[in-house]
Amino acid sequence: TFTGIDGINTQDFAMQEGMGPIADRSQEYLGSTDRAVVTMRRMLLDAVDAVARGEPARGADPASHRAIRPYDKVVPPGQDWREAFAPDLTCRW
Repeated sequence: TFTGIDGINTQDFAMQEGMGPIADRSQEYLGSTDRAVVTMRRMLLDAVDAVARGEPARGADPASHRAIRPYDKVVPPGQDWREAFAPDLTCRW
């Protein structure tokens, strides 16, 4: 365990109880290196809006992500990653 807390349930409890108050991000200044943070927040807000309209949130349907698999390899220079990795990213089960 990397947390030093024994047991999955105890780890979950520690995270839920130890999160602290919701931070006020209204005065936050994000730079170009925070693009992933901005993108994730936009996706979450879009999901909230979709659910408020009565639509399912993005990713709620397992069919939309069941074929996604982790992969770690370097893209050859000048080659599209989808073409370079296609044989390795095909589900075999």
